[in-house]
Amino acid sequence: MFLLSVTYVYADPTSHSTVLVDTNGSSIVMEIHFPLDQLQLAIPDLKLDNSSDHMLDKSSELNLDKDSGLKLNSRASLNGESIMQLYSYLHQHVAITTDNNDPYTLDVDSIDIDHSGDLPQLQANLTFTLPDSTEPDITESGETKPNSFNLHFSAILHQQMAHEAYVQVRAPWQDDALPDSPYRLNILHYGHESIRIDGTETSLWNTLRQLQMSKYGVWIDGTLLTILWLCLIYYLVRSRRVTRPTEKRLSGKKLCPRQQEKVEI
Repeated sequence: MFLLSVTYVYADPTSHSTVLVDTNGSSIVMEIHFPLDQLQLAIPDLKLDNSSDHMLDKSSELNLDKDSGLKLNSRASLNGESIMQLYSYLHQHVAITTDNNDPYTLDVDSIDIDHSGDLPQLQANLTFTLPDSTEPDITESGETKPNSFNLHFSAILHQQMAHEAYVQVRAPWQDDALPDSPYRLNILHYGHESIRIDGTETSLWNTLRQLQMSKYGVWIDGTLLTILWLCLIYYLVRSRRVTRPTEKRLSGKKLCPRQQEKVEI
């Protein structure tokens, strides 16, 4: 008799990644913030340096088996091996392509761990360069016009079904600071890992207008179906009320043969 043991991993749905995008002519600068605990779940063999002996046991918070051995140092840092692992991981799971599906050239500028918040986060700064086969749009004033492009982002999403990534095209008035509540240009999740971004539209209104409405499709369909049923019920009730007085008047009156034929019809 064979026994199959299955361990389920549940991630905190409130913990998410943040992707900030700056369009600058022929190049695109991206700043990504990953929750370090969920990134380690997505990359189990990620090698981190432990700068202190205080180990933070995350198994209770993530509903893992106590014997799973998953431990996260509160002051974890990167070494040469872990940087190369993350470098390869970012190239596999983050990409930008043109409307003609030509890939941008990716350069990883920096990778670091931020311990300033309640939970440590990995911050990665990337630069995407327009491929040589695509020429940038030039405005009448001679300035380079930002191109439209497709963002493909599956980091952590390919392993954590509950994880979400908030994507924002950073507007000109937001400087370089990470906003507390970023405008959700799009929400990426498992099964929805690619979006198209118009580099010329960075206003708040356009940001809200480009929000993916697919998740509201079921609600809209349900509302329309409810309205249809209510209209049908109203029609049936009203037609019943109109029919009953006619039947009463006819039943209390003696009809001639010609009227009886009409009623029977």
